Amino acid sequence: MSQEDFNKQFVSDLIAIQPRLRAYVLGLLADTHAASDVLQEANVVIWERRGDFEPGTNFDAWVFTILRFQVMAHWSRRKRSRKTGTLSDDVLHSLAERAQGVSLQMADMSDALRGCLDRLTPRQRELIDTRYATNESVKSMADRLKRPVNTLYANLSEIRRKLHDCIRRKQVAEA
Repeated sequence: MSQEDFNKQFVSDLIAIQPRLRAYVLGLLADTHAASDVLQEANVVIWERRGDFEPGTNFDAWVFTILRFQVMAHWSRRKRSRKTGTLSDDVLHSLAERAQGVSLQMADMSDALRGCLDRLTPRQRELIDTRYATNESVKSMADRLKRPVNTLYANLSEIRRKLHDCIRRKQVAEA
């Protein structure tokens, strides 16, 4: 693989994982400004160290390891700047590992959801996409589609139940 192809794939993979990275950092820091700063710093480090990544190995694990160290560095800087007590490094490390596990579970659920969405009928998919991708209100959808609001609520509820059941079946099958 050429360096240009490697860089293109690397950027594509890094962009795809950003929502999970953001969720991970927000879960650990619970401060949107600090989380944005840490994620931005981590992305710089990840890009600078891209040469250390071995294609064919686990990209997600490699990126999350770098991000975990960036979060820990943030905690260390914060700990030094405060005179009040903070959590121990062991507790912070444990929280970081747990948050990474939750992030991976979320990714698995997201993958399952994508597969389940593909199983919907075109009409069901259109309703879900309209409601959630465009954030159109059910009332507005009902007016536009000339359907009763209650019927549309019932249709959406049934589709959500089907998606929920499908995701659970996929999780059980993978367990």
